Amino acid sequence: MFLKRLEIQGFKSFPEKISLEFKPGITGVVGPNGSGKSNISDAIRWVLGEQSARTLRGDKMEDIIFAGTKNRKPLGFAEVTMTIDNSDKKLPLEYNQVSITRKVYRSGESGYYINGTSCRLKDIHELFMDTGIGKEGYSIIGQGKIDAILSNKSEDRRTLFEEAVGITKFKARRTQAENRLDEVRKNLIRTNDIISEIERQIEPLFKQQEKAKKFLELSNDLKLIQINLFTLEYEKAEDDIKEILKNIDVLDNTILSLENEKKSYVKEQEILKNNLLKKEEEIEKTNNEILDVNLNIEKNKNDINLDVQNIKFIKDDVYRLKREQEKNMEEIAKKDNEIKIIKISLEAKKLEYSTKKEEFESLSFQFEDMLSKMNKNEEEFKNINNSIVEKMQKASLLNSKIAIYNTSKENLKKRLNDIEQELMLYKSKTKEKTVRRQVIVKNIEDLKEKEVKASDNINIYALDFEKNKESLYNINKENAEDNRKYIELKNKHKILQELEKDYEGYFNSVKSILKEKGKNEKFKGICGAIGEIINVSREYELAIEIALGGSIQNIVTKTEDDAKIAIEYLKKNKKGRATFLPISSIKSKPIQEKENILQEKGVINIADNLITFEAVYKNIISSILGRTIIVDNIDNGVNLAKKYKYMYKVVTLDGDVINTGGALTGGSVSKKTAGIFSRERELKDILHSIFEIEKKLNKNNKIISEKENEQAILQKNIEENRTVLNNISLDKIRLESELAQETNFIKDLENNINNNNKEKESIQNKIAKEKLDFEDIEEELVSTGKEIEELKSYIANFEIKIEEEKQIKDDKINYINKLKIDIKEIEYQIENSNKDIERLQDSIKSLKESNTDLDISIKNNNEKQEL
Repeated sequence: MFLKRLEIQGFKSFPEKISLEFKPGITGVVGPNGSGKSNISDAIRWVLGEQSARTLRGDKMEDIIFAGTKNRKPLGFAEVTMTIDNSDKKLPLEYNQVSITRKVYRSGESGYYINGTSCRLKDIHELFMDTGIGKEGYSIIGQGKIDAILSNKSEDRRTLFEEAVGITKFKARRTQAENRLDEVRKNLIRTNDIISEIERQIEPLFKQQEKAKKFLELSNDLKLIQINLFTLEYEKAEDDIKEILKNIDVLDNTILSLENEKKSYVKEQEILKNNLLKKEEEIEKTNNEILDVNLNIEKNKNDINLDVQNIKFIKDDVYRLKREQEKNMEEIAKKDNEIKIIKISLEAKKLEYSTKKEEFESLSFQFEDMLSKMNKNEEEFKNINNSIVEKMQKASLLNSKIAIYNTSKENLKKRLNDIEQELMLYKSKTKEKTVRRQVIVKNIEDLKEKEVKASDNINIYALDFEKNKESLYNINKENAEDNRKYIELKNKHKILQELEKDYEGYFNSVKSILKEKGKNEKFKGICGAIGEIINVSREYELAIEIALGGSIQNIVTKTEDDAKIAIEYLKKNKKGRATFLPISSIKSKPIQEKENILQEKGVINIADNLITFEAVYKNIISSILGRTIIVDNIDNGVNLAKKYKYMYKVVTLDGDVINTGGALTGGSVSKKTAGIFSRERELKDILHSIFEIEKKLNKNNKIISEKENEQAILQKNIEENRTVLNNISLDKIRLESELAQETNFIKDLENNINNNNKEKESIQNKIAKEKLDFEDIEEELVSTGKEIEELKSYIANFEIKIEEEKQIKDDKINYINKLKIDIKEIEYQIENSNKDIERLQDSIKSLKESNTDLDISIKNNNEKQEL
């Protein structure tokens, strides 16, 4: 695999597209400074994915695009294509040639392509990983790069060697895998937290679900009940409307019938008036008939007035239908009795009439001559008689008015009594409804207080619930963090145990010997590596590590033979090389001026005195660290080494070293080697931390359990108060509806009281007015009676005078006249009786019909009341 071609266009100093062909072997590019030689290596670095503009000697990425000159316009993009020969299939692609292309535009858009196919930068990195090619690969070395590599720390050099060996890709994959595992662990922690939170919420959610289902069922039932109730009320209202319309039609028909009857009466009255005019010409014959007609007219007028009044009562006094029916029944019974009495009287009058008629007829022939002779006297008598008849008619009319007045007065008094009873009933009901309304208002006020109290309780419990929830959240959050730390420590403990078990940090040769120690009987003389047999305090770990250097990997054996066996094993299995320290042959080399040195400025102690180990290893440790002095800083170390002629190795706490002979070693140090003998201490610290976290988690879990119980109690209290609040709301709505009904009922009662008071006042005014009219009528009646008596007295005197003048004839004439009058009177009475009977029968019929209508109205009203 080698670079075959490089195509550049618009990159830095290459406005035109150029193609550089590279043949097998070494290709050199020469030219003066500024001619663009470095731009070629920059182009290769850039096409391989370099992201730093400063590495490409620019401030920003668009600086790599050709910026133009005086004679050329700047370009809008840069493009580099690198073609590699892949005949040996070093790159994991099935192509003999692989072209890598990168484009960038001034707008900021960019793209990568492999053989013309768009790809990601990550794909290019993975393609060249472990090939030595890449923006940081050892195949591209810029100016000053060699010095940087040689002066770099061991870790940076190690990266370069790993790239050359070909393990970079696997390390990168391992890093990715570890990152993914770490993400998975975090996700597991979060998942467990979510699961625990969801599990905690499942039971309340189930309860809420049941409540929601029950609420929906009850809501549907309530809607159905309300719909049925509205339907029933609607049907009832329709029936009421139909019944009212029917009653209106009946009343309209009744009114129409009465008006027609009134018209017939008026018409009949007109006919009677005409007849009266005709009959006036026949005064002698029709005098009595006129009286009857006038009486009939007055009766009809009275009947019309009564009917009108009945119509008014029908319209206004539906409430008194039953009482009127009872009154009608009494009137019917009374009128039946009157009819019976009138019929008995009528039979007697008919008998008297026939007797007097016969007598009159027999005497009429005898007195015809006498009548012609007495024309003047009769004429005068007629005039007086007419006057008497007129006065009697007037008296009859006045008596009729008095009867009507008495009837009206009784009806009005009865109505006043009814109104008083209604007023008492309305006032009693008003008082009762007012008390009921006050009770409802008081109940509503009590419910409002309970509602406020329940609402306050909900707010208090909700506030406590939220505080508890926040506290629970914080504890869960703290638990989650502790769980994460717990898992991290567990993983770290496990890794450290595995590292301890696997002797991580030791050379392969040392690892193999130490691993065989436990399972191979030949290696029973192996005591362990220096890093295993010593214990160091944390503050001296770095200094002891630097002081030991490579000696930390040395293996301690009991004898030289044990060392030989181990060396033979390494040779035979090609496991590498190792240094062995036999206890039997190693001797210590202590410092002679130890007491003086310990008194020097900055000296902490001799290295072997700062560590702990078993006594059997004293010579071994003394031979390694017995001539190493630990000081606090490099200045004191240099002074100490200089004073003692650089005979001893001096190490500072920061890891700086003054070697024997005067050489100084210093700089930053890696902490990896320190893990060899600090691992056990770290394992103990981790176990202690794990124990503390477990203790804290148990405590927090107990607190969480208590908090969750508190949450459940608070939630239950909230739900109970919400239920109370809902019940209070329903009761309040019901009471407010009742309050509105009672208020409307009270208003209706007050309106009825006002209407009755108005009607009472109207009736009282009417009674007072009719009383005045009645007094006038009585006075007029008395006056008319006096006039009649005077006329009668005059007639008597006139008759005496006639008797004196005519003696016998006068007696006969008087007798005939008297007989005639009696006959007329009897005829009049008979006719009046027949008319009274007819009138009473009509009245009874009308009352019965009225009772029938009242029965229908009562039935309808009863049906309405039932509805």
